[in-house]
Amino acid sequence: MRRKIKRYWIFRKIRSFFPANFSKNYQEYIRIRELIKRTENFSKDELKEFQFKRVKLLIEYCWENIEGYREYWEESNFHPEKVNSLEDLKKIPAISKDIIRENIKKFSNTKLKNLVFHTTGGSTGTPFGFYVEEKQEVIEKAFIHDLWSRFYPSISLKTKSTILRGRVIPGNVYYDPLHGLILSSFNLTSENVKYFIRAIEKYKTPILQAYPSSLYFFCKMMGKNDLKLDHKFECIMLGSEKLYDFQKELIKGVFNAPICHW
Repeated sequence: MRRKIKRYWIFRKIRSFFPANFSKNYQEYIRIRELIKRTENFSKDELKEFQFKRVKLLIEYCWENIEGYREYWEESNFHPEKVNSLEDLKKIPAISKDIIRENIKKFSNTKLKNLVFHTTGGSTGTPFGFYVEEKQEVIEKAFIHDLWSRFYPSISLKTKSTILRGRVIPGNVYYDPLHGLILSSFNLTSENVKYFIRAIEKYKTPILQAYPSSLYFFCKMMGKNDLKLDHKFECIMLGSEKLYDFQKELIKGVFNAPICHW
């Protein structure tokens, strides 16, 4: 197993020396960045029309390809034909995370290739896991990079980050030559915080991205153990969860860096 992980790491290390346009799904990344530029100056009416067309396509896709949604909607007497404007979105029956969690296969298009499993931070008690296409990662990254470019203008697919999110990794810390330092929220304990800090000081990435709840707990553990961090991040990117004022106050006090929340 260790030999396999080492080979995988060496392969990614070699890839890290290649230009950005050698990255997998690079053209998809560029397409989305260009789409954002084309639409960011839309008028209010143009934006509403664009949003409706995209949402309508998504609803129709779910009806045609996702068994769980189609069954749930049929039971609730809902059909995509009832959605003819953004205001009609309220007609879509609400569905809970628990229903999807208990029937994750039915609420996924498992016919798609290259699916990866993602989880939320679990701030409400239980992490929420779901499948996405592999290319979805680079699509999301294009949107995020557009936002982050306001804080870190030189952002690109080559930019390394320190990532504190719900990733399963070998050991307490893991350095990915393509993405940067990965710290799993699953390993976030009072004992492991010192290892996290040591790794942050070693790799000195310009960006820190995290779940708000995980980074808040990290800061609490730093204070509890009287630990300090010398490395200064250019910016802190918090997402996937609500950011509360008390969390933001502590995080900003510890890192003294601009905070972006999406």
